[in-house]
Amino acid sequence: MKPAFALVLALTTVRCATIAHGRMQNVPVNSNPAGAAVRVTCDGAPAVDAGVTPATVRLRRGASACSLTLAKDGYRTESVSFQRARSGVFYANVVPGVVVGSAAGAGAAVGSLLESDSNDNSGNAAFAAGFVLGTAIPMFIDHATGAMYVQRPERVDVTLTPATP
Repeated sequence: MKPAFALVLALTTVRCATIAHGRMQNVPVNSNPAGAAVRVTCDGAPAVDAGVTPATVRLRRGASACSLTLAKDGYRTESVSFQRARSGVFYANVVPGVVVGSAAGAGAAVGSLLESDSNDNSGNAAFAAGFVLGTAIPMFIDHATGAMYVQRPERVDVTLTPATP
């Protein structure tokens, strides 16, 4: 198998999490009663007005510390903190590694057979190199874009408590 084909194959199958859900995450925010002002803070940046409930806020998946506050006249202000966790889609990056590794290993094995060198282990080495390359590139991209993460909770539903006089 030609190395150029393996490279093209690797480049067409990378970035599973980046492709699946991108850098940003939409989080629906609801309050009971509706009409609460929503403010979002991520990674120490100044708070941003995100609308009035019901609303959808956009969080950077890679942000390490996000929170939102809901405020409505006559009710206590409520806060919700988000926890960043690895997305299960991130682990799908192993698939390109297996594909590229298998293609590279098969190509090396066929080449070895054609050269009548039955003691050649280049198929195993080519598989290992292809697996590492095919897995490392997409994982690096997903890490760099932040797409490897999910912000939890993925939905916010808050019942506001009346303020006491």
